[in-house]
Amino acid sequence: MTSLTIIDLSNNRFSGPIPPNIGESIPNFLYSLLSNQITGIIPKSIGYMSHLEILDLSRNSLIGSIPSFISNYSYLYFLTLEKNNLSKTIPKSFG
Repeated sequence: MTSLTIIDLSNNRFSGPIPPNIGESIPNFLYSLLSNQITGIIPKSIGYMSHLEILDLSRNSLIGSIPSFISNYSYLYFLTLEKNNLSKTIPKSFG
């Protein structure tokens, strides 16, 4: 799946946690799980998606803090995590 660049799984009624190894198996540039019923934390393996440009995890039921690896993306220009149950702490080096 190395040529895959867009994954849009929005509005599919997916539930449960994001698989912990998702970033190891799906190299992509645009990733959206908008408006599902995703629970749990943002997995650390999403940090392995080094060319990620868009990450939309909004309108789910994610918990925990915003991972510090979010601030390490070189290409990320759109991030939305709104309408989850994430802590309000934004990594210091983000922005």
